[in-house]
Formats: sequence, structure tokens, C-alpha cells
Amino acid sequence: RVSANRRSGVASGNQTQRFHIAAAAKLLRLDEQATTNALGLAFSQASGSQQALVEKSVVKRMLSGMAARAGVFSALAAQQGISAPKEIFEGKFGFYTLYGKGDPRALLADLGERYENATTVTKKFPSCTANHVAIEAALTLANEHNLRAENVLRASVVISPFMHALVGAPFDAGDNPQVAAQFSVQYSIACAIERRMLGIAEIQNEVIADPCLNSLARKVSVSVNDNWGGKFAPCDLQIETTDGRRLSHHVEYTPGTPHNPVSLDDLKAKFRDCVASGIHPMSTAQCETAIETVLAIDEIDNMKGVFDFATR
Repeated sequence: RVSANRRSGVASGNQTQRFHIAAAAKLLRLDEQATTNALGLAFSQASGSQQALVEKSVVKRMLSGMAARAGVFSALAAQQGISAPKEIFEGKFGFYTLYGKGDPRALLADLGERYENATTVTKKFPSCTANHVAIEAALTLANEHNLRAENVLRASVVISPFMHALVGAPFDAGDNPQVAAQFSVQYSIACAIERRMLGIAEIQNEVIADPCLNSLARKVSVSVNDNWGGKFAPCDLQIETTDGRRLSHHVEYTPGTPHNPVSLDDLKAKFRDCVASGIHPMSTAQCETAIETVLAIDEIDNMKGVFDFATR
């Protein structure tokens, strides 16, 4: 039940944090499952959080797009004279009250001198970042020792508590194989060993169902080093081979970070993989033109029509 002050979106005397409550699901006569999804989507658009990761739901990959959509819409609305609250961070019901303490002065610190995008991490693989150091370790061992699934007796990986919470559960494709694969360190290691990569193809249902990959994933045990406080690194991987070898590799830093940068060739390869796998795939010529255009974008005086080649 919702009290009158909650229905109106006004906080009660104890300053409980609330927003307006929508009735769209009811008006559309959605069933229980659809209504639950609608509530989760609404929550994700309100702010977004790691709850989508914890529950391994598809909306996780929409969060950035919804944030971008909201940003564009807001700018266009402001352009038309729509007014909005000004104390959005420090106000009585602002961001810091609703979502966590903060200091608005930090938003202006070193403005024009420090740029956060300079520290942006570029994801090397289309999976949860918590998998990436393990993928790198598995690729290194597989390539150096020419390993395939049939060569692996068992494997073990040690990761941080944070990583384990995201990707450490036993691999089970379940009802959403792609999300399950993207959030499984066991599946990630299996792909790196057997297929020598983890790209767009490796998160398609037909590949995820491969008995060989599933069998290999079950050979990977996952443990936690409670002394590791990192979110996405490091990891220790050990592989025991059928001929009695014990191979190990440690990866300290996440690929794509300043300490372990992704090469330009890796970025180009990832871009080619992505644009060739879209709903409307680019041709090889379009792809290479896009790469050349982006790499020379600082030399372009007028962006109008720059990417028209992608629609031809």
C-alpha cells in the first residue's frame, strides 16, 4: 500500500527518500514478470547501479545508452526553456541525499586542467571486466604452451573477493546464456584456452552451448584471496596438463589500464569484431574508413557528414 504523501511524491516528515510512482505497468495490464522487469528498468534509468550486474540481467548493457539518451534529451529540453532544480547535488532531495554523501566542490576541482577521460579504461574483451585478467592469463599460457581443452587436466584461478562476487559462481548458462557467459570466469578461461580468444562470437548461444567449452569450464576451480582488495585484478591462474606439467601465470593489472594498456592493434581488432557483428554490419571498406576517420578526427574542421560513409 502507498500512503497519500507517497503517491504525490512528497517525502513524509522523516524525510524518507522517494520519487513519483508510475502506473504504466498497470495501465498496460502487464503480467507479474513483465511488471517486475518494468520496475527494474525504471530503477535502472533512475540512476543505474550494480544490481543489474548482481542479478546478471540484460539491462546492464543498456545503462550507458539510457544515460546518454537522458543527457541528450535534457540538453534539448533545456534548449527549449524547460526549467529544472538547480541544487541537484547538494539540495535537500538532491543526488547526495538520495544516493550517497559527496562534496560538490570536487566537481569543480581542477576544472579545465584534469580530464577524467584520460583515465578511462578500454575493455579489451566483451565480458565483465572482472574476467579480463583471467582471460589474459589463460591466453598467455595457452599460446605459450599450445594448450587446448584436451591438454587440460584441471585448472584453478585465484581472484579477489569483489571479482568473485561478480564472476566466481559455477558456470550455468541458464535462461540467459550470453549474460551468464559474460559473468563467468570459468567460461572465460575455457574460451581463452580452447578458442584462443573471447570475442563477440564467444558470447553467442551456439558457442556457449559447446559441450567442449562447458566440460573445460567445469575443470576450472575458483578461489578467493581475501587480502586482495582490488576490484578487477589481480589473478593467479594455474593449469595442470594431462602430461603432468604445472603451468602458472599471474596478471597484476587489468588490460586497458595505464599499467597494462591495450595496443592500437588490439583496439582495431575489437572495433572490426564489433562492427562486423552488428544488426547492420559494416563492410570491410566501411570499417577501415571508420578506423582511418577516427584516428584522424583531430584534423577534421567540420564533423558534418563525416560518418555518412557508414550509411552508404
